[in-house]
Amino acid sequence: GADPTGEDITLGSTTAYVKEPTGTPTGCIVIVHDLFGYKSGRHRQIADFLASKGWLVVMPDFYKGDNAPEMGNWWEKFIGFFRFLPFAYRTMRTSSAKANLEQLIQDEIFPWLEEKKVKKVQWLGFCWGAFGGAYLSKCDQLRATEDKKPAIIGGAACHSSLH
Repeated sequence: GADPTGEDITLGSTTAYVKEPTGTPTGCIVIVHDLFGYKSGRHRQIADFLASKGWLVVMPDFYKGDNAPEMGNWWEKFIGFFRFLPFAYRTMRTSSAKANLEQLIQDEIFPWLEEKKVKKVQWLGFCWGAFGGAYLSKCDQLRATEDKKPAIIGGAACHSSLH
């Protein structure tokens, strides 16, 4: 695929890959990457494609560098899957992980989007990141109200990972 054309920026306490569209954005898509991290697979090429369609795309490093290890052939992936199940559970399925995800969006991503005057936010979750995206949809503090801007208005879950 093509080399990514977005940039890594610092948003509060995390790093995020950002690709801005030319012109006024339609809204924002927050990509919730898989267990392999925000630098893995084709996440960045997908972000660039979505930006070419008018979306501001932000992909925070939700695991802050504590990613699952990359694996080679199918056997390594099969065996490796069982090795990183505890990691997977800890990173997305625990209550503290969910609270951290919600706080990162509310305290670091939304203020940045407010500065950019973006109100509509969608999420796009890949593989294990679909859990995070689905969780974001049910967070009352992140959903749209008359006075809440920006707000999450929808999302999509994709499987499998982009490797």
